[in-house]
Amino acid sequence: MNPLSWPVLVGTLLVGSPALWAAQVEGTLSPDVALVRLLVCAVGVWVAVSLVVELAESASRSNVVPEEIPVEDPTDLP
Repeated sequence: MNPLSWPVLVGTLLVGSPALWAAQVEGTLSPDVALVRLLVCAVGVWVAVSLVVELAESASRSNVVPEEIPVEDPTDLP
């Protein structure tokens, strides 16, 4: 999965929002530390989303019904 896809970006903002809030609104965290925390969150969310997508795709691949093999009619045998 692309690290700049919308699920990764939205998840990153949700997980990293306390650091952004502390840096921009409360001023209790320096902006560079908040940015580092946001980047760490982005990597973590990207790994988690990629893992979920891979598991979902492998599950859907395993659920494919194989083509039926035609069975010969026993009366047609010589």
